[in-house]
Amino acid sequence: MNMRPKVDFTGYCVVLYLSVIPFPATAIRRKRGQSLSRRIGQTGNVFQRNKPWSPTAPTYGRYWIDLPGCPDRKRRTVSLGTCSSRSVARRKLREHIQVEGINSKESFLANTAPTTTFRAQAAKWIASLPTRRRKPVKPATVFGWQHALDKWVLPELGDKFLGDVSNGALRDFIEKMAAAGLSAKTIVNYSQVVKLVLASAVDAEGDQIYPRKWNHDFIGLPIVKKEGQHRPTVTETGLGEILASAKERYALIFALLAGTGLRIGEALALKPTDLSPDCRVAEVHGQQVGVSVRHIQRATADTAQRPTGIARDRKENRSPRFPAIPHRDVAACPRARRLNNAVARPLKENCN
Repeated sequence: MNMRPKVDFTGYCVVLYLSVIPFPATAIRRKRGQSLSRRIGQTGNVFQRNKPWSPTAPTYGRYWIDLPGCPDRKRRTVSLGTCSSRSVARRKLREHIQVEGINSKESFLANTAPTTTFRAQAAKWIASLPTRRRKPVKPATVFGWQHALDKWVLPELGDKFLGDVSNGALRDFIEKMAAAGLSAKTIVNYSQVVKLVLASAVDAEGDQIYPRKWNHDFIGLPIVKKEGQHRPTVTETGLGEILASAKERYALIFALLAGTGLRIGEALALKPTDLSPDCRVAEVHGQQVGVSVRHIQRATADTAQRPTGIARDRKENRSPRFPAIPHRDVAACPRARRLNNAVARPLKENCN
């Protein structure tokens, strides 16, 4: 502020005027954010607690690191052991920085990206699956992954930041599932959901923000052995006992599943128009989403979806006691399934 007095002589009165000349306001410069392009890479510096340099004294190295959620870098000190000379200590520190990836783009993006919880990223990932342009995921698959998130993954990892979900966190998660008695296949499937959510976090260039090299030996991921899986089977006598003790409406669907090999979703999506006049052939055009035997009463046609190509065109081996499919039936219905006599009879009664 510049104040310049002015004097006006009028008679014997002296009047003092003060004029204020404003200066333009200085714009506040915003602090520039972190940028990898403005860094030339660091090699750190080495030091010892004593002077002069001693080949038998412990040596330390210092360098700067980025921390998630922190705008400024922090100093980190590491031990380099005993070094015969300062040049040897510098070489060890350079190798340590190279191994840790301190100057790499991946490390910079992982530590400077906005802090996001695993729960928030999982919600974004699930919402993008059915609408993505490349290979949109079927609703039934989305339902299964959402169930895995709600049941196990989010209660254990939901409040963690994405940068904290690594081999150690996944190992602890697998240990809890194994202690709860989950099968090897279930543990593998739920662990895959964790990997997919973490890999879905990408930057503007499409690169993963939190790339991980998963060590399956370290995290204790079980190996799935098909011969050791629990695959219960029902004999013809056992099936007869089940059908005799079940309610009529449930006995029909149980017989349909046993006689055709249909999945529960495919069986619940069948319509009267999908059955042949003699109720011995059923065409599979879709399947229900998110249903099981416990959900039969809630199944509706609004949840039907088209099966995938593998599910639609697959061939199944039938028991030799079932009559073979006539060639004319196969030609007329290329996606047909032969129904068992025990199934065709109640189906025909319900069709009529």
